[in-house]
Amino acid sequence: MVGEAALHSALESILGEEQVFQREEAASYAVDGLVPQAVAMPESVEQVAEVTALAHREKAAVIPWGGGTAMGLGNTPRRYDIALCLARLNNIVEYEPADLTVTVRAGKTLADLQRHLAQNDHWLPLDPPSPEEVTIGGVLCALSVKMDAWAKLFPTKDSGGPVKRSEFILSEMRQGVDKIQKIDDDVPMLAGITIIPDVI
Repeated sequence: MVGEAALHSALESILGEEQVFQREEAASYAVDGLVPQAVAMPESVEQVAEVTALAHREKAAVIPWGGGTAMGLGNTPRRYDIALCLARLNNIVEYEPADLTVTVRAGKTLADLQRHLAQNDHWLPLDPPSPEEVTIGGVLCALSVKMDAWAKLFPTKDSGGPVKRSEFILSEMRQGVDKIQKIDDDVPMLAGITIIPDVI
């Protein structure tokens, strides 16, 4: 694996000095006590691709970083070389109010997106904690964790039986049902949302 100075230099050649933090500036990006050698803050999908290609070549361990609201969840990483911060990938690519669809980058916070949609009396039916900080990419990652939990609990179509499967689904649904019921029925929700993958 490339040394810290060489890694930082290589990242700067891709992103520029203003978009790369050294280890000394990266304490706020620590995960389970591990501080990355560098923090990369790409501003385009192309830059994300270049950073991940560099990491692959140099066998550097990368952890994507959205709002940082749930980085303590999951297993402790064995290595952590680059924090790939997606906060600057936060634009709305396309919004079609008439079609009830929106396309956004993964670094867009949920609160920012909801404010934008509210201009047309639209909303996205998601209600995680800390909406001012949590990103759309992070929300989708959390949903994938739920799907992984399902796969582990019910590895085959016969695992668990209908009762256990129903209990799992209801336990997840119950968390948001009360809040959803409080939302006015006349506020239209979006029919769909597209997240542009930021890692190629």
